[in-house]
Amino acid sequence: FFVGGTIYQLDRYLNDTVRTYAPGEYGAPEHEWALEEGANPHTVAWCDGLAVVVAYGRDQLTMWDNGLLQGTVDLSDYADADGIPEVSTAVVGDNGRLYLGAHQFDRDDGWSEAGGLVLEVDCAARAVTQSWDVPTPDVYANPGQPGTVLVAGRDDGIRTLDVETGTLSAPVVAPEAIPGTVSAMAAWGDHAVIALFDEDDHYSVHCATLGDGTVELIEARTNFLTTAVANDRGEVWVSARTHWADPTGETGTLVYDADRCASLTTQGAIPTLLAPFGITFY
Repeated sequence: FFVGGTIYQLDRYLNDTVRTYAPGEYGAPEHEWALEEGANPHTVAWCDGLAVVVAYGRDQLTMWDNGLLQGTVDLSDYADADGIPEVSTAVVGDNGRLYLGAHQFDRDDGWSEAGGLVLEVDCAARAVTQSWDVPTPDVYANPGQPGTVLVAGRDDGIRTLDVETGTLSAPVVAPEAIPGTVSAMAAWGDHAVIALFDEDDHYSVHCATLGDGTVELIEARTNFLTTAVANDRGEVWVSARTHWADPTGETGTLVYDADRCASLTTQGAIPTLLAPFGITFY
């Protein structure tokens, strides 16, 4: 992740650490620090001049300055029965506040769905200021409509949240138009490139027109698609990893033209030595 002028690398699964690098200089990290075991960091955002680490396995946000803990935001009031809200995604709104997608899976009941919330955080006050009920939501930037963020909830379609008024819209893309669960999404202008998986864990990439709610298939994939990021040319880059459906499948990066709803990697993924998980631009 590139936030606050710095590259952040988040490590999970028994290696819950954060490393920071100067852009383009990756020989050794500038800073490295450990999180609590099992923290499972999912993302980092820049809010109120600090790096805010979002950990899926904890009931708080942690706020850092070059590896020094500067504060926390308590999320325990928004947890489900297992005591953890399972926050996965974060976007800083045009109003400077942080918006979070809290999945609320009950890990004590086989990771069953227990609701879902979008949370608004005032980073300066270190407090949650608003919440909205959305089933298993994730939040995404919406550069084509300033003052809003996109909210994708499971079987709930895609909505916009007006960060000034606090109004959550009716679906701009209806749930029945989305043939699966959103695993990653990046918006550009009036379009969003969406990676989906269905009930059989088959993945595909679609293009949604946010103005009229239509969704069209770009291509089906046998990869595990984890991240979608738009650059300043209107390209959406998607990380593609091997998947149980095709263990011999290619590993690399897929690229799509958001304006044309078309693949730019028609001859296969751009290969990478290791399986990519996150992508960032700077």
